[in-house]
Amino acid sequence: MLNILFKNPFPVWFKLLIDFFSLAIILFITNQIMDLLIVNYNLISYLIFPVTSVVILYQLKSYNSMFRYLNINDVLKLLIGIILSSLIFFIYAHNFENKFQINHLLLFFFSFSFLVSYRVSIKILFSRINKTTEHVNNIMIFSAGNSGVITKRAFYNSPEFKIFGFVDDDKYKTGKILDGVQIFKLGAKLNKFIIDNNISKVIISTEKVSLNRQGALFNYFQNLNIQLLKLPAVKTWVNGIPNISNLKEIKIQDLLSRGEIKIDNKKNKLLYNGKSILVTGAAGSIGSEIIRQIIKFKPAKIILLDNSETPMFHIKEELDLISNKIQVIYYIDSVCDEKAVKKIFSLHKIDIVFHAAAYKHVNMMEANPRTAIINNVYGTKLIIDLSIKNKIQKFVLISSDKAVNPTNVMGASKRICELYLASKISNPKNNTKLITTRFGNVLGSNGSVVPIFEKQIESGGPITITHPDIVRYFMTIPEASQLVLEAGSMGNGGEIFIFDMGEPVKIVDLATNMVVQKGLKIGKDINIEFTGLRSGEKLFEELLLDSENLVKTYNDLIYISKKEVVDKELSDLIEVLIELAFTSFDHFKVVSLMKKIVPEYISNHSEFQILDNND
Repeated sequence: MLNILFKNPFPVWFKLLIDFFSLAIILFITNQIMDLLIVNYNLISYLIFPVTSVVILYQLKSYNSMFRYLNINDVLKLLIGIILSSLIFFIYAHNFENKFQINHLLLFFFSFSFLVSYRVSIKILFSRINKTTEHVNNIMIFSAGNSGVITKRAFYNSPEFKIFGFVDDDKYKTGKILDGVQIFKLGAKLNKFIIDNNISKVIISTEKVSLNRQGALFNYFQNLNIQLLKLPAVKTWVNGIPNISNLKEIKIQDLLSRGEIKIDNKKNKLLYNGKSILVTGAAGSIGSEIIRQIIKFKPAKIILLDNSETPMFHIKEELDLISNKIQVIYYIDSVCDEKAVKKIFSLHKIDIVFHAAAYKHVNMMEANPRTAIINNVYGTKLIIDLSIKNKIQKFVLISSDKAVNPTNVMGASKRICELYLASKISNPKNNTKLITTRFGNVLGSNGSVVPIFEKQIESGGPITITHPDIVRYFMTIPEASQLVLEAGSMGNGGEIFIFDMGEPVKIVDLATNMVVQKGLKIGKDINIEFTGLRSGEKLFEELLLDSENLVKTYNDLIYISKKEVVDKELSDLIEVLIELAFTSFDHFKVVSLMKKIVPEYISNHSEFQILDNND
């Protein structure tokens, strides 16, 4: 019955009639109690007060509000309306004796109290009816301030939420009651309260929480299997109420991000402004973000080179909207196509090259060593040689932490790219500044674990991880791209710029956090399965060779390793390796020569381990 009664909001005429008859009855009861309100009252006398009240409240638009969402503004309208109607009725009665004034004060008090009380009762009943659904989320709100109170009241009538308390860092608020619920601080008492009341979510209601604090809160509540969410913008609320689908998950990318990275914009603009810039692998995660970042410095021309048609189509659609007056040219070609690449260099007077094109999937390259050499090594050699020949101002190679003490074909191929670049630095005829940037895994990039885990979670699991102890360094795509541009502007040639990747992250912890952030539980909703290390994979990555020494730069996140000296014999071996890759399908021959070029390349969980055992 109550569900039917509260299914739809009351119409205006219905609310108006309720108030009219209620006020008439209150006037009659008050008169009977005091027996002095009106000496010779009649029907008109009983009509004046309720009619005046509902007319004034109607003019104040009090009946436009839904009783179920009663707020302080609605109460203020009632207060103003009853004060005005009481004054009018006072004047009408023409009696200014002291007793009479007291009676009118009682009439005002009874009328205002009743109108507020029955509206509050409707609000409470509606809220309780809504909370009878099986899908109510027991939640707490982080921040016991104005934003927290507003959030609590906004959630009051939501059928999806029930607020159990506040969490706050302010020790002076701990233990106090705010808007009917208790304030807790992080600790054992809160943990017990969460367990006892089956709390499933904590909502951050303020934007004043720093990224570091969000990370600390995330780790704290993740250990309790509590989903941490952020409140959406008020404009997204429906009828003044947040919806569960609008609440924003705190992304792993956000927590691992360093926030705003400080870069020397003046120096970057001086280098990139008005220049012609070639980006290879331009439709990939890093290449496309380099383009987005570099557009801010207003180059004259950006040339995009990539062999993937569909990703190139998508980046073109995006750049058509934001590139404005910058000339953007698209080539769907391979960096290994010598004729195509030579044509690009001859058609455009290129100033700077960012070489991001590469095959990066460890297990795929482990099965296809000659392809790794052709695409990664030969493709890089071709772009470097043409950059030098065409007197390009700067060439920036995007390398990988897997190039350090490589255990797989892909990492070794990237190390050979670094060595070939180093071999060209000492040539006195070379006017091109050759620069290498080296960093670890990029969150959200094509093939990274985050999108893979997201798909596995969406499909109901299981999440597959190769080993429970595997750890990786992570950096977000914008962070990596900004630092690549910064390294490009500060490089004078020959440097290997190494980025500060922060603390390594255990992959199983990353997966667990992602599951909890979806409001799910490991072992109950989603399982984790360990599949064993893949061919060429190692438990941890490195950013620095034993022979390298780091030097700080003016950017706290960028270091420089000492310049490498590569003799001609090694450079000639790289040429032989490329020729072998084009002419031979014997993977063991290719990998054997790779190991000769990169002595620290020791295979791991791979068929090529036999080559190490024979040494």
